[in-house]
Amino acid sequence: MFKSPAFGGVYGAGGESGAIYEAISDGITAIGLGGSQGSTKPAAFINYLVFDKNLNYLSGGFLKTVPTSSGVMQKYIVPDISITEPGYIYVYLSNESSNTIKLILFDEMNVSLTRPILQVNEYYPFGMEMAEKGYENVLEPENKFTYNGKELQDELDLDWYDYGARMYDASVGRWWVVDPISEEAYDLTPYRYAQNNPIKISDPDGLDDFYVIAGSMLLIRRVWMHC
Repeated sequence: MFKSPAFGGVYGAGGESGAIYEAISDGITAIGLGGSQGSTKPAAFINYLVFDKNLNYLSGGFLKTVPTSSGVMQKYIVPDISITEPGYIYVYLSNESSNTIKLILFDEMNVSLTRPILQVNEYYPFGMEMAEKGYENVLEPENKFTYNGKELQDELDLDWYDYGARMYDASVGRWWVVDPISEEAYDLTPYRYAQNNPIKISDPDGLDDFYVIAGSMLLIRRVWMHC
């Protein structure tokens, strides 16, 4: 059986189209596709479904219409919907009124987005991004200043961060250039990052290391670290 429903996606198809169909079907099952409001009220609704970035249903709801005199326009506003993580929202109109109910027409529906999420990045301790949890608003200019506010150099798929004095590779937690002042810590590898402890120690420029204490940064005199 092959279906191409009005609400999007294709029944029985693979890939994105099939995933959209399955996701919206799950959401509609959760909130209901409409139904009767009695013999004198229209079964017409404004509906919404919220999904995460993997098209898993999160929440949904609907707003009922109310009967009015013939030819009278009504304005319906769905209460603000709070979006707490990257994903999708699907808004649609449904009308399952019987032939005995007056005709209902929807017009000028729009969706407004306020305070949009521009970008979400989550990282492992040494700075490698958790790609499955990331999000970028495709309507905004690309932002490459991500981990620790450093610019990502992704030419040739290197994915190094420009710290000024050196380039940092978060996938291995090492610099690819020798420490310019390595003589101050001769007993440590000159390629280390943040004393191998990025939770407590910060290296803001590829040179000096700092302890992070209650929002303040305390310079580590590296020549004394292992005396």
